[in-house]
Amino acid sequence: MALTDDLLAAYRAALRAVDGAVAVDRALRCRPVPGEAIAILAVGKAAAAMSRGALGVLGERVSRGLVVCPRGYAGDLDAENIRVLESSHPVPDASSVVAGEAATAFMAALRPGEHLLVLISGGTSSLLELPVAGVSVEALSALNGQLLAEGYDIATMNGVRKALSRIKGGRLGRWLDGRPATLLAISDVPGNALHVIGSGPLHPDPEPGRLPPELARRVRDLAGGRPNPAPKPNDPCLAGVESHVVADNDTALTAAARQLREAGYRVDCPGPFLTGEVGDVAGHLAGVLTGPSAGDAVLVWGGEPTVQLPDRPGRGGRMHALA
Repeated sequence: MALTDDLLAAYRAALRAVDGAVAVDRALRCRPVPGEAIAILAVGKAAAAMSRGALGVLGERVSRGLVVCPRGYAGDLDAENIRVLESSHPVPDASSVVAGEAATAFMAALRPGEHLLVLISGGTSSLLELPVAGVSVEALSALNGQLLAEGYDIATMNGVRKALSRIKGGRLGRWLDGRPATLLAISDVPGNALHVIGSGPLHPDPEPGRLPPELARRVRDLAGGRPNPAPKPNDPCLAGVESHVVADNDTALTAAARQLREAGYRVDCPGPFLTGEVGDVAGHLAGVLTGPSAGDAVLVWGGEPTVQLPDRPGRGGRMHALA
């Protein structure tokens, strides 16, 4: 049981290190946000926790806020000037559009001298949406469900979502219109690319439009061939945005490894970020664990495989399937 307890302690240490409140508190103390009036827009599974961290540091400087999180994720967030909207995850629905409309209105209403603090975490792509003209949220939801079942990775999924959205791929920046903003992100994607995290609401793709041919065809068919241009990375509407990743997979791995070393174990983090089809990833890990170089170290990995769902899928997520 000692090993099991130590592994669970390492897991809990990893979770604490990437806790939204902890990560934002740490970031804001290292890089203070300018201004005396700060408006908070937080979206994602960690939105409520990240907002709590911001409120703890900024206090009365927070003029107002909008928090968009999955149903049941708001926790004990209760501030008079913070509006909480619960939305849909992992597939968008009508509540995602309500949240998208609220977010654009929130940004359009920024007052002179008010600094926007944007807090982004995993789940943002589904929680916040405004489909392009002619595409219903029902059609968008159906396509998202199909892509999830077909096992596409997050970057490809988000590429499709951007092509059909009025707020993804930097398009939300049109409501910012060059005003100052600080974006803090908890990354759930390999490489921490800001245009991938949450489908990059304030970060256009460096090279947009590169979808696999079959997915590009499905996007064109759904959108009726209508173009959906995105801002360029140097667009003036995004000129006031400063962005930082405040926690990621490496943050969690480092904390887990530290906890294990303090408990007396030899630890190795072989890397890299685990991606690929779940069966292939499982085979790779099994080969390492049973191979001649395994030794007596505790091996720590992180990442997210893809899973192609059967006709009658069970319960659990991608890492559950890997285990």
